[in-house]
Amino acid sequence: MSATHANLSPAEANARQRAPVALRCACGRALPLRRNELLCVCGRNLGARQDGLWRIGQPAPYWGEVEEERMADLLSVCRRRNWRSAAKKVLPELAGYLLDARRAAFIEVLPLPPGRRLLEIGAGMGAISAELARDYDVVAMEGVRERAEFLALRAAQDGLERLQVICADWHLIRFAPSQFDGIIMNGVLEWVGLGDRAGSPRAAQLRFLRRAREWLAPDGVIYLAIENRFGLPVLRGSRDHSGLPFTSLLPRWAARLACAFWAPYRSGANRGYRTYTYSYGGYRRLLEQAELKIEQSYVCPLGYNLPVGLMPLHPAALRFQKARRGMARGILWRAARRRLNWVWLYRALGGDFAFVLSAASPASVVALPSGERNDA
Repeated sequence: MSATHANLSPAEANARQRAPVALRCACGRALPLRRNELLCVCGRNLGARQDGLWRIGQPAPYWGEVEEERMADLLSVCRRRNWRSAAKKVLPELAGYLLDARRAAFIEVLPLPPGRRLLEIGAGMGAISAELARDYDVVAMEGVRERAEFLALRAAQDGLERLQVICADWHLIRFAPSQFDGIIMNGVLEWVGLGDRAGSPRAAQLRFLRRAREWLAPDGVIYLAIENRFGLPVLRGSRDHSGLPFTSLLPRWAARLACAFWAPYRSGANRGYRTYTYSYGGYRRLLEQAELKIEQSYVCPLGYNLPVGLMPLHPAALRFQKARRGMARGILWRAARRRLNWVWLYRALGGDFAFVLSAASPASVVALPSGERNDA
């Protein structure tokens, strides 16, 4: 990166954190999240703060890990008792997912000292944002009203004063530029094509990434975690975002055909095949077109929802990891291990990737065709 957070003077860092988060009105003016209503002098009302969260525009249609009725039950119980006991009572199968602090373990690989401002896009029910808000100033943006309300209740009950919750559609909200030191996209990019249906899913993903790039501070980073289109779990038959196995392996046209007769999975908008994932090379090309530079890349041995033990996709680091795990056994294995290209193997078959990205200078971006022939 051209600059690092360590190079910021204390005065610069403090000034950045003191300035309130701001949205950008369609007229171009910045509106700070300071008062309880976002009314621009041009006459537009962007939203208001109610019940502990900012409600900006219309929320996204409901979708999530559980049915809408069970989510309503969870909210009802949360308002009468602690959110932890409510989650264990109403959603016992998800309690561990909601409570596990290791969901935010990836912060160890980001060049972000405590106190910086972070934005999590698609914060869900808050496991990541709530944990990060103990050391960082966090803006948690969630499009689904019910999940945003749960996150706000969670923040209030845990006394997380550094956590701001925004309920807004990812595709419609506009932040003022250059104000976030870090942007978290954990399992988000693959769903972008459902809410933005103008053109191909890949075109929607490019628009989404370019918008996020605008919101980054000059020395900021994006953490992007997502599945490998051709990863070993997919080859073993794990369910794709379509709800069917193996659809990510198919050509896009064949996947669309396969999904045409399948009930929508997790969202009523999940029709056809618009939840694109890519190979390592496909992500590299997509990110280059979005003017984002890969600073570091990792494979997630336990999946991106449990980002512990991230393995850097670097030859020396992978050799160290293999030696540490005691994988060398016998003369034949040691000889084979020396010849094996571990980086290629993990890029080809790793289940989930994690990327640390910075804004690339336009001069360094390689022009690539936008057609789907380059989207593998």
